[in-house]
Amino acid sequence: MRRRALLLSAVLALLWTPGLGQDIDIESSPPKAEMTDLYPPFDDGLPPNTLDVMELISAAATRHPELAAMRDNWRIAQAVIPQMEAVPDPVLTAQYAQIPGFANPQFIHRGYVQVSLSQKLPGYGKIPARTRVAELEVEVRHRLYQELLNSILTEIQKKLVELYLVETQIQIKRKHQLMIDHLIRVTNIRYSVGKGAQPDVVRAQTERTRFESELSELWGRRKRILLRLKYLTGSDTLPVGRAPVPARPHEIELELETLLETARLYRPQLWAIRTQIEKAQARRRLAETEDNPDVTLAIMSRWFEYRPDGIMLTASISLPFFNRRGYEYAVIEQEREIEKAESLLREALEKIEYGLGDKLVEIETANDRYKILEDTHLLQAQQLFRGSLKSYETGEYDFNSLIRAQHTLQEVELLMIKLETEASLAFAEIEGMMGTVMVPAYQFPNGRMP
Repeated sequence: MRRRALLLSAVLALLWTPGLGQDIDIESSPPKAEMTDLYPPFDDGLPPNTLDVMELISAAATRHPELAAMRDNWRIAQAVIPQMEAVPDPVLTAQYAQIPGFANPQFIHRGYVQVSLSQKLPGYGKIPARTRVAELEVEVRHRLYQELLNSILTEIQKKLVELYLVETQIQIKRKHQLMIDHLIRVTNIRYSVGKGAQPDVVRAQTERTRFESELSELWGRRKRILLRLKYLTGSDTLPVGRAPVPARPHEIELELETLLETARLYRPQLWAIRTQIEKAQARRRLAETEDNPDVTLAIMSRWFEYRPDGIMLTASISLPFFNRRGYEYAVIEQEREIEKAESLLREALEKIEYGLGDKLVEIETANDRYKILEDTHLLQAQQLFRGSLKSYETGEYDFNSLIRAQHTLQEVELLMIKLETEASLAFAEIEGMMGTVMVPAYQFPNGRMP
């Protein structure tokens, strides 16, 4: 009887002794790691600071290589506009001729110099039409730049959610590993006093090895996510810090019609297609002006022996009437381009509407499942594990049943964080489809927001 009392006292002292894990600052503790009697404070091994989302977004907007290429492409289009506004350069022609005697005996062995200056003037409406096409090309490239920026920022948001998932899984695995360390000490004490079995000790050691393997895999996943963030931000080093807590969609009112209207206002892809429609319309107007005749004006002067012999003014006009059918087909071609761009706009809107609806259903399903787990399964799993632990320490429960209870609790916790991040990932994609992820984050190169 005394031996059993000593065993029970040793087990209880081991269970309630502080220091099952190392003490850490509460502010750097995991967001979802509850400080209960089951899990005393522990060191999760993650950096204490939180990654700055705005800093990552700013770095991506300024240093990402694809964005830099798109900015250069946009500036190239800007440089074309002055060229479209200019008229052709004037042409200066100088000519020297020696007139043979048989052509005009009066000028035998005498030469003359002829100088002319000509200027071509494009047909009516051509220069404004070409300039408008060039301006709209700048706008299209600007919107495509914004769309690429939107996709990169959306991916950063999603990677941060994935990082939060992996880090929370590390925290869950780590606290269960610490509990296994505690159980190893308990089984060793029980075995040393003849109250435990050798298979229990082996099983506990096996469980700890399994946790180490799973944690190693999670740390590898975390590093791969950080490598992706390093590429997205154009940084030379890996980001240092833990993921911020992502937005929780159940805290935000989400209406499909409101989301779709927001996408119409902010999504750069839609603005790019609308601008392509305007550009096709401008190209059609340009094609309609191509049969307007060009005019060339010239002034010519001829000199004999350094003395002017007269001035001649000439005007020439192109005759596009012989190729009128070609101009008509050019107009028809641009009309087809307008119809094509309008079809692309309708298709893009339909895809966005379907995507928004699909993600809303995904968020609703994940939130419902999370609520069920939080209200019932989590509490039941905690009670089962707590009761199993106490029963095992008093010799009323076998070790395998205790491990199964721990697995059940761990699976519930992992499933809850998975559902929570599924909803957050869907919300990040919704923001990307609406184009709102970049609205407060970055001032565009033209100094205005879309």
